[in-house]
Amino acid sequence: MVVVFGLAIFLKLPLPHVAFLVLVSTFVLVLELLNTAWEHTVDLLHPRLSPTVRDMKDLLSGMVFIASLGASIVGFFILFPPLIEFIRHI
Repeated sequence: MVVVFGLAIFLKLPLPHVAFLVLVSTFVLVLELLNTAWEHTVDLLHPRLSPTVRDMKDLLSGMVFIASLGASIVGFFILFPPLIEFIRHI
């Protein structure tokens, strides 16, 4: 995340692009926090790992993975063109 925002500042991206990067990054972080909270709650209620609990945890981690993948794609589409343009001018 630090690299993404460092690149955004270095490349002088327009404010709407930076705002969208902040939005998708925040979304992933919020989902990760919810996933962690949910996993701790489930562990507290069901100390033994049942197949249902295991499946729930897998689904939750899959949710975070898909959000991370989407955020990575958004970051690529926003950062790649200005980065290529910068490299061409070197």
